[in-house]
Amino acid sequence: MQWFVVSKNEMCLLRGGHLVHVDDASEDRFIVSLMHKNNCNVVWLGASDWSIEGVWVWEPHGPPMNYTHWAEGRPNNRGGENCLLIDGSLNTHHSYKWDDRGCGNLFCSVCEIILSPPDGVLVG
Repeated sequence: MQWFVVSKNEMCLLRGGHLVHVDDASEDRFIVSLMHKNNCNVVWLGASDWSIEGVWVWEPHGPPMNYTHWAEGRPNNRGGENCLLIDGSLNTHHSYKWDDRGCGNLFCSVCEIILSPPDGVLVG
């Protein structure tokens, strides 16, 4: 897998990937390390509860989330918040924990892309 931080969600799709899925605490810490390296206080993750309010799944068409790192009292769906992010803002009591937000905000994003081996290379 290749990881990189981008400024718009659409860049993930253009590169053949999707917003990152966080499956465990080590991946969560890795994303936070990318946030520090790239001066991003808030980073989008690839989950939403668009289909069923309160049921968070990884997009697109993803499985349910087996690991979460919600801030206390989150998700709260205040004002129809259907997208997931890590909030590292210094002015919040839940730094580097997960929060639900409206999907129209512009924050950094982390893409997850499965790389294919070059032609002629056997993997096994």
